[in-house]
Amino acid sequence: MPEMNGLEAAYEIRQRAPSAKIILLSLHYSPHDGLDLAKALGANAFVHKSALANDLVPTIGRLLAAKIGKREAVLTC
Repeated sequence: MPEMNGLEAAYEIRQRAPSAKIILLSLHYSPHDGLDLAKALGANAFVHKSALANDLVPTIGRLLAAKIGKREAVLTC
């Protein structure tokens, strides 16, 4: 990315669109460090690039289900 890196982008996205779901993807951080970083930036999840084939789609599904669940809870109140 020419203007900022992914961590900076995640921070900016969180500031501008607080309800956006953010998944950090990295090869440079361990899963433990990546989760810590995701929490610090306000991201919703971290997936190590070596685990993309197994973990990305379930992570997206989990975040979408949580968002839909919250929306349904709000609509039924």
